[in-house]
Amino acid sequence: MNKKTLIIIAIIIVAFVSGLFLYTPPIHTTPIEPGSTEQTPISDVVSIEEGKYCFARTQGATADAPYSSEEYIAVTIANDSVNGTKEGTQHGPGMSNGFTGVLHGSIKGTELELLYSYIVEGSEGKELEFYTFENTTLVKSRWPLIEKDGILAPNKDETPSRIIYGAVECK
Repeated sequence: MNKKTLIIIAIIIVAFVSGLFLYTPPIHTTPIEPGSTEQTPISDVVSIEEGKYCFARTQGATADAPYSSEEYIAVTIANDSVNGTKEGTQHGPGMSNGFTGVLHGSIKGTELELLYSYIVEGSEGKELEFYTFENTTLVKSRWPLIEKDGILAPNKDETPSRIIYGAVECK
C-alpha cells in the first residue's frame, strides 16, 4: 500500500471511532439515593428519559472464561415501565448457541429491575436482572445466581461483577 492509501484508511478509522464516542442518547444526571450501596460517583449515574434505547457488548474468550459472546439489548422506557428484548450468541468449548428473550420490569430509584424470560438451546428460563445507566452505557450488576420460585435470582449476599454495554444505534 502506498502512503496516500494508508492516510485515507487512518482518516476513515478515526472518523468511525469518533462517531461511536460522539453518540449520546438524551440523558440527565440523577443523584444516588441516600443509603445506596452503589459505588459509582454521583456525577456518572444517569436516568434515561422515555424512549427506545439500544446497547451491545462483545466479550472475547479468555483463559478464565473460554467462551466468546455477543449481546444486543433494546429497551423502551415509558413512565416507570421498561420493556425490551435481549439476544445474542455464545461460542466456546462444547458450546455454540444463540439466545433470545424479553425484558420486562420497572425503574426503582436509579436502577432497572428486569425479569429476563429467555430461550437458550430450546430451554426456557427466567432471570431477575439489575441494570443502571452510567453516562452513555448500560451496566448490569451480576451476582452469583440462586433459584427462587422458579426464577434465577441474584444472591445479593455476594459481591457483584459489572457487565458494561455500550450505546448503539437501534436495529
